[in-house]
Amino acid sequence: MRIIFSSTLAAICLIAALSVNACESTEGGPEDWTFKQQSKPAWVESGRHATYKAPSDVFVMRNRKGGEAPGAGEMLNDLRTSLHQLLLPALKPLLEESALASAIDDGLWVGPANIPTLKWKREEWSDGQFSAAFASIDLKTLEQHNQTMIATLGDPQEGPRNAADEARKEASLDSPAARFRRRVLNFDRDLSMMAAIAFSNASQWAYQADATCEVPAPLIERTKASAKALLEYPQLVRVVSSNGGEQRIPLGSVPSQDIELVLREGGQGAAGLPVKGHADGLEIAGYTSLTDESGACSVQLAGPVGFSGKAMHLAGLTLDPDRWTSGLRTGLALPPWNVRVFLPARSNTGVRITLIEKVGNVNQEGESAVITQHLREWLQASGIGLIDSAQDAERYDFVLELGGVIDAREREGDKRSSRRTYAVEALISLRMERGPFIASIKLFGSADFFGEEPGDAAQRALENTWAKDKEALREEMRRGFPPIFPSASDAN
Repeated sequence: MRIIFSSTLAAICLIAALSVNACESTEGGPEDWTFKQQSKPAWVESGRHATYKAPSDVFVMRNRKGGEAPGAGEMLNDLRTSLHQLLLPALKPLLEESALASAIDDGLWVGPANIPTLKWKREEWSDGQFSAAFASIDLKTLEQHNQTMIATLGDPQEGPRNAADEARKEASLDSPAARFRRRVLNFDRDLSMMAAIAFSNASQWAYQADATCEVPAPLIERTKASAKALLEYPQLVRVVSSNGGEQRIPLGSVPSQDIELVLREGGQGAAGLPVKGHADGLEIAGYTSLTDESGACSVQLAGPVGFSGKAMHLAGLTLDPDRWTSGLRTGLALPPWNVRVFLPARSNTGVRITLIEKVGNVNQEGESAVITQHLREWLQASGIGLIDSAQDAERYDFVLELGGVIDAREREGDKRSSRRTYAVEALISLRMERGPFIASIKLFGSADFFGEEPGDAAQRALENTWAKDKEALREEMRRGFPPIFPSASDAN
């Protein structure tokens, strides 16, 4: 198979990489030619260097606030990222209909070994407040290094590994961790070989519009097969016990249980496997990085939990092959081991109204409870279940309480004046039943009256308060639980 590189595309990719995001630190650095410049060099402003330039060089630049310039590890990772971007358009068509087609987008397949440690160049500058670094490697040096590297990685014409041989070799290993590591290193070696071959004619990019590079078809197939073996490893591992699944997490609260799994592979506890937390739409506070001697691992969900829109989430752990590579990021997402956790959503949450609405010292009921009645109508329009009895509550996983006090009373004034005022003060809140408050708001309103019945004035004061503050109330309650009321656009 042939990879086709465009020197024009290479130059565009290189320029685009100048402000690449921060990557994880990697050991290694250039030779002792690295130096600090006292005066501000032109490349800090332009992103281009007078000496090192496309298409004969790959270069990256990073600048930031602070007096400490980006270090060698950061710049090496930036170079690797830039080179990986050059591989994307060339390799991706060869990887179609395999897991690698998406993995190449998320991965970083140019390892530290693909870049000769003592041959790339770095300059740095700082004025104490701002700093910058520039890194470059010439394509001829990159080509020579990767040509030499190919010989150390095996035969690129060798096809997929024999499945029966691999099974025997894995069976001879004494632990699940050793067996998984073997699959990781097989894949790592194949990716390193593919990148080395791709860069083995790197200097041609400078002189030909469409430089080509032969990538042996057997190597492509072998890499696909090793990725498939890595992705299939979780099928060999069973979850023999779990804790923290099926828990119901109220809004505004911290999950009460960590999710704990115990894994086995064959007859052994799956000890020493590299894992990381996995959660569908939830934040993770922490997780164990390796399974313990019994194969146990855990993940802690972060709180307080907010509304997600989904009633059920999957959370657990997944294998992390990148922990055992030579510095590559595989881009593979191995199938996780999950349990279910539940959050309040429209489908599983009912609302109980516990508001007390008073005129003077008299509790109002039915239509006389003006604001309460309006809220009830909004709830009905939203499709949220109303809870009026214990039997109603049994239908829901979660119960929200819409409560508080609405107090309308005549304001003391000048008794000689015929003008009198009914004032309304209200505190309305939304909380999980026996749980935290997730929204609250204060309302104020009034109505003047001259000679009319006080009860009629109180009703007008409540209606005035509703008309004045209903949108603020709607916004606040929906901030805590968006489905509780129709949106303003839906209501209109």
